[in-house]
Amino acid sequence: MNENQFNPIISNVIKVGMYISGIAILIMMVMTVIDVTLKALFSSTIPGNYLYVQNYLMPVAFFCGLPYVFFTGIFPRLDLLIKRFSKKVSINIMISVLVIELLVYILITYYSFSYGLYGLRENITFLAGVNSLPLYPMFFLVTIGFAMLTICLILTLRKMIKTNGEFTFFNNTEET
Repeated sequence: MNENQFNPIISNVIKVGMYISGIAILIMMVMTVIDVTLKALFSSTIPGNYLYVQNYLMPVAFFCGLPYVFFTGIFPRLDLLIKRFSKKVSINIMISVLVIELLVYILITYYSFSYGLYGLRENITFLAGVNSLPLYPMFFLVTIGFAMLTICLILTLRKMIKTNGEFTFFNNTEET
């Protein structure tokens, strides 16, 4: 991610999300090793281990790291096709694709927030071992992840339009 792409606050929030995602992945690995070791040595497992990983750690790992992954270029892009056109057409295609992505992210943000409120109101939980744990906080995590994507995409679109297409995060991809 280009440090100058966003203002420092948003860049730091994106980096913090990346670190939280990495910690969640590390915890998943440790829990898996402990669970397999307990199973092999003592024929016992951590009650609800799979459900903790599935309902808490996987959403944290994915949705906290989503903005970082999107804006570092790790996601595959179809810029090879876009570069075949003239510069003006390429810029218009990129802006059009980003506007469509923005609309989709806004819808996902809105509906995940609505579902989070529903989960909060209905107190949606899951049973892990002998504990009944709340699930609705993860619904709000989806909202936060896609809200960050939406904010970053708005800033990127604004900068692309302001610089007449000179600024784009497609510039840093590898040539094939």
